[in-house]
Amino acid sequence: MNSPLPLLLAFGIGVIAGLRAMTAPAVTAWAALLGRLNLSGTALAFMGSKWTVVVFTLAALAELVTDQLPKTPPRTEPGPLVARIVMGGLSGACIAVAGVAHPYTRLRRAFKQVHALLDVTSKRAAMSRAAYWLERLAQRIAAGILLCT
Repeated sequence: MNSPLPLLLAFGIGVIAGLRAMTAPAVTAWAALLGRLNLSGTALAFMGSKWTVVVFTLAALAELVTDQLPKTPPRTEPGPLVARIVMGGLSGACIAVAGVAHPYTRLRRAFKQVHALLDVTSKRAAMSRAAYWLERLAQRIAAGILLCT
């Protein structure tokens, strides 16, 4: 990460998830749909779909209503507490993945340029094979970066 902004945003969405469990993923889904979070090509790309936005928005509105009912359990009981943790984790993961998307894109672009250079200059199969393994290495390094953050 080049700046502390993704960390601060993840902290903020965690605070929101602590207050309202379904508001955090609804906000994150809206941000992904509107292009504020780049989740394309990741396992969390589903957060940017229209259906996900509709489901989480309706769930957030339903939570606002049900929180006012007298039979609503306290936030500290296991069920609501686990829901807040899971939804906060999902939302924080979306922000973290979007925060490291830029270095990943630059790294992959650099390896693709090296791959293209090797393909253009080589006339032997060995050089082309090296370019293939270099691209696979780039994908594994980039996947490691996304998994480690």
